Amino acid sequence: MRFGQAGAALFVDATTGTGTGASNAVLESATPIAGLVAMFNLLLGCISPGGVGTGLYSLLLLTFIAAFLAALMIGRSPEYLGKKFGMREMQFALFALLVSPVLLLGLAGASTLLKTALDSLGAGGPHGLTEILYAYASTVSDNGSAFAGLSANTPWYNVTTGVAMFFGRFAHAIPILAIAGSLAQDRAERSRRRCS
Repeated sequence: MRFGQAGAALFVDATTGTGTGASNAVLESATPIAGLVAMFNLLLGCISPGGVGTGLYSLLLLTFIAAFLAALMIGRSPEYLGKKFGMREMQFALFALLVSPVLLLGLAGASTLLKTALDSLGAGGPHGLTEILYAYASTVSDNGSAFAGLSANTPWYNVTTGVAMFFGRFAHAIPILAIAGSLAQDRAERSRRRCS
C-alpha cells in the first residue's frame, strides 16, 4: 500500500526482468496477471533490459537461435556476426535452452508428489502450484525473489533449490561458452587457411 499498485507492479516487472530479486510488495497478494508477468520474466531468463548478470547468456542464446531460424527461413547458411555456425553449435544452444525448463519442471513435479514439500505450501490448489513453480523459476534464473506463501526453509527446498541454482547457472553457461569457443576456433581455422 505504501508505494501504490502502479509502483509495486512496475517494481515487480523491473526486478523479475533482471537478476535483482528485490521486492517492494508481496507477490503472494498480487493479482493473477501480475504473478503471471513476474513468472514470465523469470522463465525468459531475466533478459531485460539488456541482460543483467547471467541474463546476458540468455539474451545471447535467444539472439543466436533467432539468427539460426531467420537464416533457415531465407535459405542461407546460418551466420552470426560474420561467423558461420552449424549443427554442433545449435546442439549446444538447444541444450542450454532446455536446461532451465527441465530443472524447473522436474523439481516442481517432484515437489508436488512429496508430502514434505506440500506441507510447506501457504495455499492449496493452483495458487500452491504457482508458489512451487515460482520458487524453482526464481532459483534457476538466478533471481532470488519468491511468492511469500511457500515456506522454503526446509531440507527438501534448501537442497533442491540449491541444486536448481547451481545447474541453472553452470549447466546453462557451459554450452554457451562452448558455442563461443567453437565460433572462435572456426575463425582461427579460416585465418590459417587464408595464410597457407
